[in-house]
Amino acid sequence: MKHRILPSYFILLSVLATLFQGCWVLFNPSYDYDDVTTKRIADQTYYGDSLSVFFVEYVNPYPDKEVLWFSSFIEGNVEMDVYNTETDSLEAIYHFEPQDTPLFVVAYRTESQRLVKCVVRVNSRPKCARLLPAFYPLPQPQWGTEYRVEEVK
Repeated sequence: MKHRILPSYFILLSVLATLFQGCWVLFNPSYDYDDVTTKRIADQTYYGDSLSVFFVEYVNPYPDKEVLWFSSFIEGNVEMDVYNTETDSLEAIYHFEPQDTPLFVVAYRTESQRLVKCVVRVNSRPKCARLLPAFYPLPQPQWGTEYRVEEVK
């Protein structure tokens, strides 16, 4: 009987180790350029430096919120403008604090079916844009991305 239990424990430990490794990668993504590039979203518009600034997509581990990821491999001031697509007017500007990693993360909840256009700017120059449902942010400074939102009226 003991011999039958040992293989079961080994299988269970192997499964747990695999799950742990998967979770580790999910919560601690690589910041290597080649690794981040594999997560690039095809559905986006580029204005310049498409090799250096782009939206990326990872599996969302949070059932209670959505997550927006983008990367910037350019040094400088990073901002994201949010435009109302119905009126083509600027709604908000996200001012990001400098950070050590190239991956910026914004947690949010969808507000409506209305669409907004998010334009990432680095050093005041637009780099890429993406359409999303209108949203409101859920700041998560523990994730390493800090920002303030300037509402535009």
